[in-house]
Amino acid sequence: MTVATSIGATALGEEQAADWAKEFRPDVVVETVGGDGGSLETAISLARRGARLVILGSFGTIQMNIGLAMGKELTIIPSSIYGTGRRGQQFASAVELLPRWRDALDLLLTHQFPLVDVEDAFRVASDKTTGALKVTVTPQASRLSPDRDVSDVSQRA
Repeated sequence: MTVATSIGATALGEEQAADWAKEFRPDVVVETVGGDGGSLETAISLARRGARLVILGSFGTIQMNIGLAMGKELTIIPSSIYGTGRRGQQFASAVELLPRWRDALDLLLTHQFPLVDVEDAFRVASDKTTGALKVTVTPQASRLSPDRDVSDVSQRA
């Protein structure tokens, strides 16, 4: 939660999310976690009736409570992450914004792996117990751990 609050977001624990959703009744819920940590089920349960559920994060086949989603008449919008918007290619727009938001974005980079350890990178990214927010793969030989020193992430994950 430290990263969330440091960039101006309101951090909620899982136990607080349901109370927040009852009060604010979100009409758009964006699921970005992916993997099999239960975040999609949480997103469905928190969305108000008739809400839109945008799914950005996925590592393959995902399971969901389709009955609850249908009962709430949710519009489910899967995304290929980057597309084209009214301002052009979204990926190009994001790249242009990187220098402006460098310090804030640096907080999100929690793990970095050399290309030769790409399998470890995917394992850490899909395992919610590692605390991974953003995992990158680079041609360099060092790894970046959440405490920002070069170490072997696999010893902790």
